[in-house]
Amino acid sequence: MACFSDQINKPDLQLLIGCFGSTIPSADTVLACNTDPALKEKANKIATCAKAATSNILAQECVASALDPEQKQFVTCAAKAQSASAAAMCLDAVSPEAAKIRGMLECIDRTPPSSRGSCFGPVIGGDAGRIATCIAVPDQDRIALAKCVLGNKPEVRAAERVFRCVSGGTDSSALLANCSEGILDAKTGQVASCVVKAGGDRTQLAACGANAVLPPTRLAWSVALVVLRGQPASRFALLGR
Repeated sequence: MACFSDQINKPDLQLLIGCFGSTIPSADTVLACNTDPALKEKANKIATCAKAATSNILAQECVASALDPEQKQFVTCAAKAQSASAAAMCLDAVSPEAAKIRGMLECIDRTPPSSRGSCFGPVIGGDAGRIATCIAVPDQDRIALAKCVLGNKPEVRAAERVFRCVSGGTDSSALLANCSEGILDAKTGQVASCVVKAGGDRTQLAACGANAVLPPTRLAWSVALVVLRGQPASRFALLGR
């Protein structure tokens, strides 16, 4: 939000805000407000491809085709996830800290309290003192314990947010849109959220094309406006569907 406030007077952002009026932005409305006909043409091609696809996987590939290889790999993984926990596993490829926390949590869950130190040593290369200090902290849950061991760094806090959402019962789509800041860029999070929410609905998958073709900065601005207007970030991916 701080970055958004720094850019509020940029002409492009002012044009977007003026076009939206009092409505809550969606990928469809951002695309409609865009003056670049090439973006609309790309979105239409994705929609046509998705609607004509002979399987859900092919329809999802139509949407992911607008992304770079790493983004495409993540969206493809997330689309196959059957739960928020499974979607979080897809973050391993883009966040070493998320992979570390996930591994620690899985180890904690299957290890007696007296032996939990063994879950951390291999991850941080020993440092028995830090491990002992973290284990001795009273009244902390397993996620706080893993965070303590890894250190209070921005990338660790971002990974912590993901697993707080998972443990809180967040669904896969909301996890990717609302809880992945600091790990996924806004575009990847919104496209993945849209594809996951669409499931096997080809019409909704076709509509995800708008998320896929929007420039990252413009999409990030629009998501920030959604949040500033009192809605979760996941609302952006789903409006207009």
